[in-house]
Amino acid sequence: MAPFGGFDDARSSDFSLEIKPPVVNVKEEMKDVVIPRPDNVVVNSVKLPGSGEEVQGKFDYVSRKLLIVVTPTYNRALQAYYLHRLSEVLKLVKSPLLWVVVEMNVASAETADILRKTGVMYRHLVCSKNMTYIKDRGVHQRNVALEHIEHHRLNGIVYFADDDNIYSLELFESIRSIK
Repeated sequence: MAPFGGFDDARSSDFSLEIKPPVVNVKEEMKDVVIPRPDNVVVNSVKLPGSGEEVQGKFDYVSRKLLIVVTPTYNRALQAYYLHRLSEVLKLVKSPLLWVVVEMNVASAETADILRKTGVMYRHLVCSKNMTYIKDRGVHQRNVALEHIEHHRLNGIVYFADDDNIYSLELFESIRSIK
């Protein structure tokens, strides 16, 4: 049954089936109440590492150097395939790893989407150097990556990995042993 006139005339509180409890000031009513602990609850003490007992053999943390993999890339037919293939290898490398991908002239949405989905920590840079000789493209892209690393004071081992090459995990593990 609806009231005469438009439905806008009816207030929402006229048809509300919600039961609202009365507002109670908990602080005043509960200030002298003590809640007893049930007898079937057991409370054990906890000892933290460094409080007398040393934890030995429970953690396998090994401090590793940051590995910075620089990949210059450009828009071409198999670019997505190459980047995806390289990202699958980099996913398997033990952290910490930073993948610096440098594109020419503009950051493409496709490359950004591929990088987002890899699960690898990355930086997406653009080399906007205007040049006439195409063979210098990779050199300028690598220089942009090195300037970025120097500007942000990233401390690690830099490896230049082209996206159209194939790499093994042993390579990246052996790079970490460099002193």
